[in-house]
Amino acid sequence: MQDPTEFRERFQAYKEGKKPYKNGLPAYKPGKNPYEDSTDFITRYEGWSDTAYQKKGDVPTIGYGTTNPKYVKLGKITQAQGRRAMMEDLAANEPLL
Repeated sequence: MQDPTEFRERFQAYKEGKKPYKNGLPAYKPGKNPYEDSTDFITRYEGWSDTAYQKKGDVPTIGYGTTNPKYVKLGKITQAQGRRAMMEDLAANEPLL
């Protein structure tokens, strides 16, 4: 993730169905679980890495951008584990978004 503030602003606009500022966010689909749209957005924004790597500031990261030590310490994860980690991150951080 490049800038957490930009991400929160873009994510909020995405949830509200507003037109994106740039980068072509898709329109919010009414009647669909917002987490489903969120995970679609995050997978495109973050990309995928099945192995742990260091982000700026030496933050160990894996999967779709999770820094959860439970997953990072595994060193390598499947996409199913990566989606599970992403859902856990969304649930834990929902009040911030």
